[in-house]
Amino acid sequence: MRTTMILVAMLMAATTQAAERELFCRAEVVEQSWQLLKSARYGLGRQEQAAFVVEQPGGALSFVVWPSTGESMETHFRGALPAHTVAIVHTHPLGKLVPSSDDRDTAHRLGIPVYVLVRSGIARTLGDGVETLLVGDWNPEERRPALTCH
Repeated sequence: MRTTMILVAMLMAATTQAAERELFCRAEVVEQSWQLLKSARYGLGRQEQAAFVVEQPGGALSFVVWPSTGESMETHFRGALPAHTVAIVHTHPLGKLVPSSDDRDTAHRLGIPVYVLVRSGIARTLGDGVETLLVGDWNPEERRPALTCH
């Protein structure tokens, strides 16, 4: 009985830590992601916007926005990753929630998650697969939670 209780406590702690590690459980990430999506006209155009998510001293997360390439249906960054980069977030045109093969390759190569933002959802790849985190309206200006985080 005691062993079972310890295992349940360990599982609950691991689940809580995983939820805390999910970037979209953090208000600053949701808000900065929404601003990035806004700058891409909510996906109504064909230009993508992207940013590195960087952990600051003390644990706060901020975005380092990539210069716009103006290219249709893609964006890229030339140069070194900022120190303490923990993820990449970028927009896709409306209706294109699934991370591309380039997104999956980038996540695998860099060892960090790559998130896709569209007006009606958020998806993530770690390189080997794709996970849809949210389908539906996630507008933080309307006080809608991005994810259910425990």
